[in-house]
Order: sequence, then C-alpha cells, then structure tokens
Amino acid sequence: MKSKFNIFFLGLIMLSMQSFAQMAPFTKGNFVVVRLQNPSGSAGGIVLQEYSPTGTRVQQMSFDTLSAPNNKVVSPNMGSGETEYNYMSLSANGQYVTFGGFFPPASGNIGVAGNPRVAALIKYDGTVNTQTTFTGSSYLFTTASAAITASTSLTIASNSSLIVAGSVITGEGIAPGTTITAFNTGTRVATLSQAATVANGAVLTVELVTPATNFATKSFVTLDGAGIWASYSAFSTTANGILYQPTGSTGTPVNILASSTGAGFRQMNISPYDGNLYISRSNGAFNFFSGAPTVAQPLAATPPFSTTGNNVSANRGYCFVQPVGGGGEVMYVAYVASASQAGAATASTTAGSTTLTLSAVNANFVNGNFISGGGIPPNTTIVSGGGTTTLTLSKEATATLNGQTFYSSLPTVKGISKFYRKPSGNAWIAAGGFGTSAENYLTVTAEPKAGGGGFTIYATKFNFSGNAVFPTTYTQANSSTVAGSNIVTLGAPNANFVVGNFISGTGIPSNTTITAVSGSSVTISNNATLDGTVTLTTGTLAGSPCIVRIDDAADYDASLNGTETVIVQPQYQQVFRGISVAPMSTPISPIPLPLKLISFTGTTISNNVALNWTSVEEKNVAYFEVEKSLNGSNFTPVGKVAATNLDKNDYQFADPASLSVITFYRLKMVDKDGSFSYSNVLSFSPEKVVDAIKLYPNPASDVLNAVFSPVTENTTIGIYDFSGKMLVQKVLSKNTTSIQLNISQLITGPYLLKITNATATIASHVFIKN
Repeated sequence: MKSKFNIFFLGLIMLSMQSFAQMAPFTKGNFVVVRLQNPSGSAGGIVLQEYSPTGTRVQQMSFDTLSAPNNKVVSPNMGSGETEYNYMSLSANGQYVTFGGFFPPASGNIGVAGNPRVAALIKYDGTVNTQTTFTGSSYLFTTASAAITASTSLTIASNSSLIVAGSVITGEGIAPGTTITAFNTGTRVATLSQAATVANGAVLTVELVTPATNFATKSFVTLDGAGIWASYSAFSTTANGILYQPTGSTGTPVNILASSTGAGFRQMNISPYDGNLYISRSNGAFNFFSGAPTVAQPLAATPPFSTTGNNVSANRGYCFVQPVGGGGEVMYVAYVASASQAGAATASTTAGSTTLTLSAVNANFVNGNFISGGGIPPNTTIVSGGGTTTLTLSKEATATLNGQTFYSSLPTVKGISKFYRKPSGNAWIAAGGFGTSAENYLTVTAEPKAGGGGFTIYATKFNFSGNAVFPTTYTQANSSTVAGSNIVTLGAPNANFVVGNFISGTGIPSNTTITAVSGSSVTISNNATLDGTVTLTTGTLAGSPCIVRIDDAADYDASLNGTETVIVQPQYQQVFRGISVAPMSTPISPIPLPLKLISFTGTTISNNVALNWTSVEEKNVAYFEVEKSLNGSNFTPVGKVAATNLDKNDYQFADPASLSVITFYRLKMVDKDGSFSYSNVLSFSPEKVVDAIKLYPNPASDVLNAVFSPVTENTTIGIYDFSGKMLVQKVLSKNTTSIQLNISQLITGPYLLKITNATATIASHVFIKN
C-alpha cells in the first residue's frame, strides 16, 4: 500500500509540474479583453480580463508573471505601434481565444529585433498556454529582375541589407533547398547554391536568416487549438504574410504566404461559416484563403469592399458572427481615422484654442473631415483651413499640443461597419454602420442575441493612440463628504467638475464618475468614504480608452440599428486592445448544407469499389468530393462529382484503383458558399479473385482496350451503367483474347464492363470514362 501511495503521490507531483497556468472557466455571454497597463512607459504588462455584458469584471490574469517551463512571459511592445500587436481572435470552433505579445529576454528589453513573439492560447475552461513562439526569421517577397537559364547568378528586385548568405530562396524554377551564398546590395545580384531557370518577373520569397527589426506578428488564430496561424507585417520594408506553428512549438515557423509590401496585415479570423482564413489589411481589403487554413494555403483575393481615398484604408479589428439558427454570416469591421500627419515643433495649439498648426500641408486634412489625436475631443471636424497648415477646428483642444500626430477621415466613414452574406452566395453586402472613424474603434466582437433578433457588439473605443489617453486633471482642495454618501461638497465651485467626468481622491472608489452638479454639491456614481477635508481630482472622460456595448436590433441581413452604452472605463494609464466573446465548451456547429442525403452505399466488383448515393432538397450545392482512407482517420480526395440540384439526385462514382487492403470512403458535400459536411464512412475489404480481364487506359476517353483469356462460343462483352442498363454489346468470336471498344459516345463517369456466356459472367471490371 505504501509503495502504491508513493507512486500515486509522485504522479500527482509530475502532473502538477506539467500543468499550465489556469483561470476559472469562462461564462457564456461574457466577453474577454486584453488590457495594457502603462503602455507608454518603460515597464508594464498584459492583463486578460473577463467582463459581464454590463461591464462587471469577473476575473483577470497577468501575463507578465507567468513562469517556465510550460508558460512564457507575455509582454506588450512598448511605445508607439503596439495597438496592432495584441489583437484577439476566437477560434473557428468557438472554444479558444488567441492573442500575442513579446517574450522579453533576460535584459528586459521588450519588443526589439529577434525577440520571440508569443502566441497566447486560452481555452474555454480557463487553461492558458503560452508555449508557442514565432521566432528567428522574417520573409521578403520580391521578383526576378531578369530571366536566367541554368544559372546561379540571379538579379532580384530588392537591395535589402537583411538578405545575407544562408538565406533560403524559393519560387518557380528554383530547386528546393536553394540558398543564397552571396548577395550584392548594389547590383542586387544573388549567387545561388544551385543553378536555377527563372523567368523575368517570377515571384520569389527570401527567408531572412537575420531577424529583421521590423518583423512583427500582428495576430494569431487557431482552428481548434492544435495549431496556430500568425499574420506578420512590416509595411514598406519587408513582406506581409502568414506563418504557421503547431501549438507548443518554439522553432522557426512555416511560412505559408509572403505577400506584397505596403499593405500591412492585421487581424486574422477563421470563419465558422465556410472555414476560410480572412485577414484585415491596411489597404481596406479582406483577403481570404480558399479552403481550410493549411500549410499549403493558396491566396484568392476577394475584398468585400474597396479602398476609397483616405477613408476605408484604416480597418483594424473585425469579427464574424452567425445568426441564431445559422443561415448566413455577419462581419463587423472596426475603423480608425486613417490619414496621419506627424507632428513637429511647429505643429501645435494651446488648451482652449480651436486653431491647429500642422508641420506641413497634408491633402487629406480637408474641410469637413474629422480630425483626431491626443488632446482633441471626439468628433472634432475641420471647419476651415483645409489644404493649408493652419486649421480651424469645431471644438477646443483639451491640452496644449506640440509635436503631436493627428489623424483625418471623412465623416461618411463609420466607426463600425456591418456586412453580411447569404447562404446562397459568398458576396459580402454592406449593411450600414455605427459611430465615426474619429472615435477610433480599434477592435470589435459580437454574438447573436438569445433567441435571435439582433446582435450584441462589444468594441474597444478611443484605443488607437500608441499611448493611453490620460485625462486632463483639475484639483479642488478642501472638499469633504460624509462617509458612505454619494454627495461630495467642494471647497468652492469649480467649473471643471462637470457631469460625466472622472472624480478621484482618497476614499473614492476607482472609476467613479460625476452624475450631477449643483454649485459646490457634486453627486457621484459610487458611495465615498471620506473623513474630513480631502483633495479631489477630476478628469474628462472624452476620448479616454473604454469598452462599449452596441445593441444591434437588426436581423443579420438588415442595416445596423444600434444604441451604444459605455460599460468599462479604464483606470489611469490603461488601454484596451483585443476583444472577443468568451470561449465556450460547446463547439460552434457547422451550418447544415441545403440537402438531405438519403443513402450512401457501395459494392465491390473484382476489387474495384463502386459508390452510389441519393440526395433530395438540394439547393446551391456545388459538388461532392469522394475521399478515401487506408486507416479510417486520414482521408484524401480521389474524385469529384458535380451536383445537379434537382428534386431527387442519384450519383455514382467508381474508384479506378483496385483494393489491396481494407479501405474507407466518405463524401464531402460542398456548398457553393464553401461550407461543407461529411457523409457516413463506408469500408470495403479486398476479394480473393483472379484478375481475368485487364482494361487500358483506365480512365479512357475515346477507346478502351480489353485483354482477357480465350473465350468460347456464344460469348459477349458489354458495357453497363450502375443501374444495370446495357449501353454497348459486342459478340466475341471463339478464342478471342482482346478487343478495342469505341466509348466516345458515353458521358463522363464510371461504368462496368462484363464478359458473359450463355450461363454466367466470366469476368467483369470497372472503368472510368473521361
């Protein structure tokens, strides 16, 4: 007993050593958000928080205190640009959320070249896994500048100093495993380790063995927790693309895609509707990738909307959501003010002024456009001066501005736009929007309302700036109240203590706001516990980072009809980044296909499998793909049959390959919108028969040759469809051993060839007509 107990106790110890960090299981209907503390300072961290729909915090975990070996510290990038490093995505099955950060080296220098990017994977039960890292290499998308034939000297359209000896180069005409042994940045000539034949203009991808300073993963997403895809973006200096890493891996990731420069990749999501991988980009396009997101993902750019001037080029976060009962899909897209004007010593204004001086003329800053930036109130517009360096604003600045960066966008651009697509097609249809892009909705998530009839949207607002927006503060001394009261008496009336502002001081709970003011009497949102005379501070809520709930009362295929409520306000020096509905244990169910599979059966004939299936109520079905497996788990396609979309549909398929072992078959039924489902699985065992007839070629187009043993008198050869109908018949002369048959008149599909005499079938074989 003692020995068994010790073994059991040791097992518990080993199990605990292998465990991951843990939060409590998430609650259905809640949402989770990435919060950054002190994002502009030299120290800070990432906190994952769970909130109720009303904004009550349920739980949180700090990701800068995790410990090895099973979890890596996850820290934000410090300084400007970190808005794009912490997007959060919900997995296609709805059971995981992912977001990213940086793994700081021992020196504590966070967010620099070569630091691993960490993918945080959080399961519905609260399990946290930050083992997976994306390290070491960036990728450069370029082209051949001249054609070469059997040469090791290749001129390419790049002079990047990051291309060094040892860089792997791939592309059409380049043998696998080819590396660059030398590179001249002046002539752009790369010396290859193997001779290549490359056409001028051929697309090439170079793996940069020297980590690039601007290599930055922006978003992570998983299908089901087994592997993680990452988007990377470096704008004009290196390529944008997609990486893949099995969950828990720490080596160099697989490069799935290297795209063109200048259009930064941002948030990724996998649609539960069609299983495709989508990416938001700085040029306004949502590029999607046909089929399931695998390591051989082809690119098929189909943006649901186009770029127009400076108003649609700043999409940031987005999400997919299905209506109750399926039947379509909604996409909500968040925008921020897009065209920027970097500040300088001459770009300035003072608090209370409506005149702003830019450091240079910017054609995007025109009359009527929104203008935003730290110290400029929300929904401020340019009244006059557009096209010059001196702008008159519709609202006064709330702080003295000097050397700031400002942003401009047309008032027609919504802060959150809605798109939908119907089950009958893949086209995205615009369905209105909410707010303005000047309000800087950075990330967005949504879920259908219980019972249908609209959607609940959660979004981070006023979170685009690289730094937290610090409220302007005013101090009022000699203020007091009675303990437990929500009435504060100021030492004297103060015009800065107005309804809607924060109010703070010793004894006042955090996130307390002013709800009413009457002279020196101020009503606050929480009861205070003040003892005697204290000093109070107030700060404006306008433009402060927050989380809002927008209740869209419209159906999935109707224009957004929403009302907004601010539900979460940050504390000092806090901002919000990625946001998602909470992951749940019940997986998202695939949308049922518009058909009913009545039967799926098969038979073996001389060790060839012939499959038959019948369906009804087909609508917009694209095709049936026959899949085959030798182990019952890993299936590969062996054929495709187009759907007819009739009231009743009968299909046939014959596998030209002969059975040698037990083999499994199933149908993948694919809709025109890309969604799919599977049939039941059939299994077949090989027969012990003598191959009495050989057919070639098989498949055949016009002529089919048959070779067989010598036949007797009264023998015929015939071709039959799988309903048993005879289509072709020939009488064979005695001792005949072969025949050539014209099958050009047959339609494409499987057929059965049989040799029979007066009493029995002598031989049979399946063939395919191309």
